[in-house]
Amino acid sequence: MFEEGDFYSRRTRELGRLRQLLAAVGVTLLVLLLLTNVARFCLLGLQRALALQGLSLTAAGGQLVSMVSYSFSMIGAILCGLAVFPDGPARQMPLPLPRPDYLLPAVGAALGLAMLANLLGGILLSWLQMLGWESETYLPALSPGFWPLLLSYLSTAVLPAFFEEILFRGVLLQPLRRYGDRFAVAVSAAAFCVCHTTLGQMPTALLMGLVLGVFTVRSGSLVTGIAIHFLYNSFAWAMTAVQWLLPRAAAGAVSGCAIGVAMAMALPCLLWLRWRFGPVFALVPRRNRLLATGDLVFCLCTSIPVLLAAGMYLYTTFSTVTKI
Repeated sequence: MFEEGDFYSRRTRELGRLRQLLAAVGVTLLVLLLLTNVARFCLLGLQRALALQGLSLTAAGGQLVSMVSYSFSMIGAILCGLAVFPDGPARQMPLPLPRPDYLLPAVGAALGLAMLANLLGGILLSWLQMLGWESETYLPALSPGFWPLLLSYLSTAVLPAFFEEILFRGVLLQPLRRYGDRFAVAVSAAAFCVCHTTLGQMPTALLMGLVLGVFTVRSGSLVTGIAIHFLYNSFAWAMTAVQWLLPRAAAGAVSGCAIGVAMAMALPCLLWLRWRFGPVFALVPRRNRLLATGDLVFCLCTSIPVLLAAGMYLYTTFSTVTKI
């Protein structure tokens, strides 16, 4: 009887701990949404105040203000996540340099998989549009001039790669690894998906969230995810710039060749990783057997903060009320 009672008491403690971690995930996402909207309304207020004075932001000024508002919301969410998770920040920032023989092939494989994810996302979006579902698509803002282009690149490629990997693959993913890497990667990928609040981005964000989570966990470092995210965003920015600078036919040819090369490069990289490090997407099984998979799913699906955050982000995505 003592052993059975001890098992149930330990299981109860683990359930409580899991609910604490999931609550911290939900609170962090809600803080991110709140700060994003605060920054957004401040930016709108600044634009209207300047308009009343007969002034307007330059292209470079608009990019700079946008970068500041984005950084404000991401830094606030990261600090909140570091504060509300019960274990504290000690294990949420693994930043050792990964092995080069893993990092470089992982980047090549992930870029090819990202192109495939974009292709699948584009097909899904076209299908939805055929059914009459209108959706916004995200494109980097480009304006003539050195500073506007530089700031556009920084806001599109550099800042998101750094901040989003720290938040989603660091602050959110690492504490959940206590309950299995698969569970942690899936939750962080789902959060990464819903936080991309345009329907055109969501399928790609979900697949890339899974890929980034796996490679981050397998390499043991956020540096891997940051490198992949940075190069993918740089590639996307460059393809947008090509379409902006070149005639339509030439831009299509250049983009098609670049995407084809990236996808072709993925296969040898995946084969290298498989030969050198074993199954590419294999994750360490859950060591803690107190909770079954059903317990993890049940806690996730009944966590009020997580459900509230997911609902708010989906409302932001699909409601016309929030479109200004």
